[in-house]
Amino acid sequence: MTGMEGSSSARAMSAAALFLIEHGRLHAAAVGGDEDSYQDGLLSGLTEEHLRARPGGLNSIAFLLRHVTRFEDVVVNRLLWGGPEVLSSGGWVGRLGVETRHLGTGMSDDDATGFGDRVDLVGLLAYRAAVGRETHAWVESGGLDRIPERPDITARMADAADEVRGAESWMPALWSAMSGLELLVVPVLTLGFVHAWRSGLLDAPADE
Repeated sequence: MTGMEGSSSARAMSAAALFLIEHGRLHAAAVGGDEDSYQDGLLSGLTEEHLRARPGGLNSIAFLLRHVTRFEDVVVNRLLWGGPEVLSSGGWVGRLGVETRHLGTGMSDDDATGFGDRVDLVGLLAYRAAVGRETHAWVESGGLDRIPERPDITARMADAADEVRGAESWMPALWSAMSGLELLVVPVLTLGFVHAWRSGLLDAPADE
């Protein structure tokens, strides 16, 4: 039994280390410690206008940054360890300059444009950093060892904001079909890398 437990612990530690490497690449170097941060590379040299722009009607970089950050916040903090979202515990709603708690899926075109026009960009990047640090600390503290095999999504979403439970009511059904580790990888890492790539297509001014 000792050998089996040791082997399981080693695998868990390896999974945690791998997650932190990939997670660090998605966040600013100041958060994950990765000098090859995709976020820093994406934002380097961009102006506020670039971050808010919607070339060809595509979602803005500001919108995508908040979208992936809200997913990480809800999935890691609410679903996987059953705590409060950073958005709430840190008082970020007011600091972002927008009142919505929406994750960003299913937003109307007008709402997406309005969000990009109003969001406080300094606050947005600070909120993203706060979420990234919270995830990093949770994983370092052994969070992966405590992930339920099948989190009770219904129970953990019970007191979520109406904008999360209502407008995006299809997501709990999707999440319920995933294991705890799948929830960590798909909505947090995979979604992050997909949108990092999509954002990279928007990182130059339209007239260049």
